[in-house]
Amino acid sequence: MSFGGVAIRVSSRALGALLAAYLGTACSPAPDRQSLSDTQEGGDYVEDPATGLPMNLSKRRLPNSVRIVSDGTEYFGIELATLAKEQRSIVESAWMNYEVILSGGHPDCPQAPFAPSDGGTLIYFCDGYDIARVHSMSGTEEAFGYEYGPSLDFLNGQHVERLRFLTEAEMAKLDQASIKAPAK
Repeated sequence: MSFGGVAIRVSSRALGALLAAYLGTACSPAPDRQSLSDTQEGGDYVEDPATGLPMNLSKRRLPNSVRIVSDGTEYFGIELATLAKEQRSIVESAWMNYEVILSGGHPDCPQAPFAPSDGGTLIYFCDGYDIARVHSMSGTEEAFGYEYGPSLDFLNGQHVERLRFLTEAEMAKLDQASIKAPAK
């Protein structure tokens, strides 16, 4: 991308840092019931009084001991047999939505009302985790395109993302494939 004759590349690390800061704030510990009733404004979220950013209302959390092993291994390498049923359902849902985004789709969770975005990034508040569908402008004068992929934050501090560069044509092709793909 060119701005004033200067080639600009939006770093995926810079975007990752921005999303991590946003999600880290949005994913703060669950508010107590009193603060929920004081701050809820009629949506599926509350605003963090300290930041003014929306927060996920889900009270379900994975224990701090649950760690992501790999983003390329089924269920992030988390051994489901060691988890309680409720915890397994969080991991299974997160894995399914992570794969949905990888294939160009949108998660089946409520969309956050606000997201810092330069190309169409959307954040979803799911039950027990937040997931962003990163769609950020990127490239140089020679190759304009997008950084694309999922950025997942379990509400226990564990975070994983898999971003890749796609040209405009590749992004359009992925978007078309996701529209034609049958729902899971």
